[in-house]
Amino acid sequence: MILPFCKKNFKVLWLEYRIFPVTYTIFLSLIIVYVTELLMPAQLRYSFLHQFAADSQIISGKYFKLVSYFFLHKNVAHLYMNLLGFYMLGFETEGNLTSLKYIFLLVVSSVMAGIAAPLFYTRGVIGASGALYGLLGYNLKSYRRRYCRGMRTWVFFVMLVLFFGIDSLLGYFIHAAVLLHLFALIVGFLLSFFIKEDFLYVTHHPQVEYNI
Repeated sequence: MILPFCKKNFKVLWLEYRIFPVTYTIFLSLIIVYVTELLMPAQLRYSFLHQFAADSQIISGKYFKLVSYFFLHKNVAHLYMNLLGFYMLGFETEGNLTSLKYIFLLVVSSVMAGIAAPLFYTRGVIGASGALYGLLGYNLKSYRRRYCRGMRTWVFFVMLVLFFGIDSLLGYFIHAAVLLHLFALIVGFLLSFFIKEDFLYVTHHPQVEYNI
């Protein structure tokens, strides 16, 4: 949500931040890291991305890459798509979970995707997509229950297959880590059997009521 800069709207943003601290912190962190990347000379930025991307060096003991790759993005379109993903999935999921459960879900999805990265790809992997697809996988059951009530299971499955077909087609042209997306989605779906929702339901981006 984009608000004009005034004292009243800062209060609204602060109230939303207190309700959804993790998602807003992720927003700020991803933007700050990407702006930092842009300020680097080209060669330094290449070395920076290589140093912190998820790749085969994880196997040799550079475990910090399991976390660091989450914050890196190739270009502004890559960053925008992940921010849009958190806008669509992050607020809703955080609204249905405690902060600790939400962080656990994000960390496990992202770390598991990072572990799988060198198994699927020879090049390094960067971006928050692993965590996002983990969120999507986690929400599949509740989406099926809330938005597709009465829909036959096979129809829902076909829709999911079509979604990944389109995702794979786009991934072919933009070099997206499609197999990693699918793996993270499965991880998130499995986690949905162990991480139970606490609040039913925040179904959209938070809107705070205020007088004008």
